[in-house]
Amino acid sequence: MDQRRYTRPVSSTRHDPGAPVWAVGLAAGLAVLVLWWYREVLPTDVLMELLLPWLWLLLWTAAAWGAGRTAAVMLLGGASRDAGPVVTLALGAALLALVGTVLASVGGFTHLGLLLVLVLAAVLGLASWVRRRAPWRDLRELPAGALAAVGVASLAIAAGLAAPPVMYDTLHYHLAFPAQWLRAGGFVEFPRAAFSFYPAAGGMAYAYGLALLGPWSAKALHLWAGLLAAGAAGTLGGRLGGRRAGAWSAVLFFLTPSVLQSAGFAAADLWVAAWGGAAVVLLLQGGGESTAVRRFGAVGFLAGSAAAAKVLGLATVLLPVAVAGLFMAVCRDRQGGARWRSLAALGAGAAVPLAPWFVRNALWTGNPLYPYLRGLFGGPASGLTIAGELGQNVLTVHGFARVAEIALALAVRTFHPLQLAGNIGPLWIVLLPVAVLLPSLRRRNGFVPLVLAVVTGLLAWGSLVQFGRFLLPVLVWCAALAGAAMGELGRGAALRAARTALVVLVAGVLAWNATVLLDPVAVERLEVSSGVMPARRFLGRWVSYWPAARFCARALPADAKVLMVAEARSLYVDRDVVVEDPYHEPLLAELAAAAGGPGELAARLRAMGITHLLVNESEMGRLAKLRRVPDYWTGAGAHGRAVLRGFFEHEVSRVFQAPGLWVAELRPAGDAGSPRTPAPESRPLPGRAHGPSWSSLGHLELLLVEQRVLPEDDLKAMDLLELAQDVAEGALEVV
Repeated sequence: MDQRRYTRPVSSTRHDPGAPVWAVGLAAGLAVLVLWWYREVLPTDVLMELLLPWLWLLLWTAAAWGAGRTAAVMLLGGASRDAGPVVTLALGAALLALVGTVLASVGGFTHLGLLLVLVLAAVLGLASWVRRRAPWRDLRELPAGALAAVGVASLAIAAGLAAPPVMYDTLHYHLAFPAQWLRAGGFVEFPRAAFSFYPAAGGMAYAYGLALLGPWSAKALHLWAGLLAAGAAGTLGGRLGGRRAGAWSAVLFFLTPSVLQSAGFAAADLWVAAWGGAAVVLLLQGGGESTAVRRFGAVGFLAGSAAAAKVLGLATVLLPVAVAGLFMAVCRDRQGGARWRSLAALGAGAAVPLAPWFVRNALWTGNPLYPYLRGLFGGPASGLTIAGELGQNVLTVHGFARVAEIALALAVRTFHPLQLAGNIGPLWIVLLPVAVLLPSLRRRNGFVPLVLAVVTGLLAWGSLVQFGRFLLPVLVWCAALAGAAMGELGRGAALRAARTALVVLVAGVLAWNATVLLDPVAVERLEVSSGVMPARRFLGRWVSYWPAARFCARALPADAKVLMVAEARSLYVDRDVVVEDPYHEPLLAELAAAAGGPGELAARLRAMGITHLLVNESEMGRLAKLRRVPDYWTGAGAHGRAVLRGFFEHEVSRVFQAPGLWVAELRPAGDAGSPRTPAPESRPLPGRAHGPSWSSLGHLELLLVEQRVLPEDDLKAMDLLELAQDVAEGALEVV
């Protein structure tokens, strides 16, 4: 018997109709029913928390692609079809941020307005993907090892994205001010908060997530920006040294410790890196003289967006891009008129995303660069100065030693990093000198302008605040050079064993870098996403004002206005706030020094619309050190301190209290019963100098006593229990 008819593969049978339609329908129906019932066996909460960030990033990517295609056509004209995925996505994110800035400037910064913009851009992006291939298909051209390394690190970071943000700067200004502007429907001035005057293009991008999903979505966007920056590094490295060099470049950048740490925050640094990296990608893309002016304009738009995300980007991105652009215009365009038109287009493009922020500041303070350069442009007094910022470098000196400090900043900060996310890793001072000295790289197209951008960026960063995460935009370009060097060092027949050993060594260092993902905050973020730790407990461990903020958001009237005392962070309060930066003399101290008594101080606060105070005594000592004064109330003087004692005793009623933290309501005028004379000095002012504000853990106060402030239908019994648990856990942390 012929056995071949029985052994022929099913796939080789021609005209095989496959399973009947009823079988497919039966399988689908059974799957739906079984999985619906099975959800009780294995809850889907954790799965959804892990999937939701990626679904959000897919929506954002579609919106960025749709907006990017529109921006590319507007800026590049016919050359827009040559814009790769990195440039397109970067242009789209920059355009979305600019639209948000314009809406905030004209009073249209609302949840509905932002969602309409996001949906429209996403529809355009999806339509473009249907007509053309989706951008992520280009990932198939990268080596599997590079994709695996970046992918695993991204998954590790993304697994903790469902946890709420706790980084100080995020709660202070990166998300706090966009959230307040979203509440108000447009820009609102916070005259005593210098950080609110910073350009915040990244915050405008975060506002789309705040309008749709909440604060955690901003962390996902910062990770997205980091992946885009890695793509820019890979694109630049690929042009210098080919596919393998591009893979090394992307991995070297993304597995830098400061990148891995920053990617889990909702900050501005990776936005600066993404837009600055894309600007150089487009600058070195080349093209005919007829498209040079348009290309330089788009380069300026991206570089200006980087500066609009962080004012330091003026020095670390816009200046290096201008230097590289000047070199290219002079060397590649011999016609003087076209050369200067290109450079003018670069400047005009950069002005577009920066102008709304500078005009806003000029209208508010008279100084477009406020709080800096007040000696030149004027503006209200502020505790933030360029000299004060440079003082954070610790090593700041003068003369030749200062020049040496600037030139050697990369090497010094490799071994002596500053503050959070300051570790830049050891590989840069190993690979960058090799890259510059390799003869094969020096002959490559784009090498000289890229080196000029790197050198200018390193010198600018060394001249200013030398935090590691502030260097990330320059590290995108450094990664292109380092990756190209690795590509060259790994090729060749001679010394094969040594070359292999070098590759293994560098890969080992990158794995070593990735251990920063195991820091306590990152591990606890994973616990929150997996359901092991409640989000409120996570916030209570890392955010000292969280119990009071939660109380304000759930218990205070919707029209309440809260004065933040000894607390610069305002995210999660979800009410209108009066906030001041940590370097400013406290508003209460200033008003008390000028007031005739406690009643007059209370009247001035009422005239400002303030109804409540949130006081964080646990922060007072740290804020006093930042201002270099003996205690938080320094500046009030003896008279002001006496006024404050009477004010706290007679003019406010505490409605919430936890260890070192309380919320008080201003009593109505005429209901205070306070004496006209100040209170005696024997009664201490709030602050750690006089000990904690609770008597013992056995008598932990949780004052929720005002029925008109805390009606039962506003805060359910379970919320009260959780709030009490938050307070108790906070007290145990203090002990």
